[in-house]
Amino acid sequence: IERPQRQTIPFIFTSGHSGNVYPADFIAASRLDPLTLRKSEDAFVDELFDAAPSQGAPLLRATFPRAWVDPNREAWELDPRMFEDRLPSFVNTKSARVFAGLGTVARVVANGEEIYNRKLTFDEVAKRIEWAYEPYHAALRALIDETCKNFGHCIVIDCHSMPSVGGPM
Repeated sequence: IERPQRQTIPFIFTSGHSGNVYPADFIAASRLDPLTLRKSEDAFVDELFDAAPSQGAPLLRATFPRAWVDPNREAWELDPRMFEDRLPSFVNTKSARVFAGLGTVARVVANGEEIYNRKLTFDEVAKRIEWAYEPYHAALRALIDETCKNFGHCIVIDCHSMPSVGGPM
């Protein structure tokens, strides 16, 4: 969280998809090279909004990559095709995002290439959610609560980018 000296507006900016700190075990479990893995990032979006604190609003940045854990999904939105073991009954395995391979832990990168060179275990994914997803959401919840307490309301601006499409015009 990058905070202003004093929050003067009821806005919170978030950048949940521009994290680029790739855990070594994630790289080792991937069949893709690091550059291809980065295709799922909203690269530099956090930098585009890094002036938010100087304008009186906090900026919450994910440092972990979206392909490892996506904080803009439900916590347990998982694709059963990725796992060697059965998933608990509370896991959402039927959403459109899961079907597309883009659950909380993605099966594919943005261009549709499969990420992993092996099946994952539920335990290793649960640890990712506990280590990254839950703290991100706890920080966001705290920022929202604090902002609502101070201003009576809160507006969250979730910052993203979109891939370019096609060639030159």
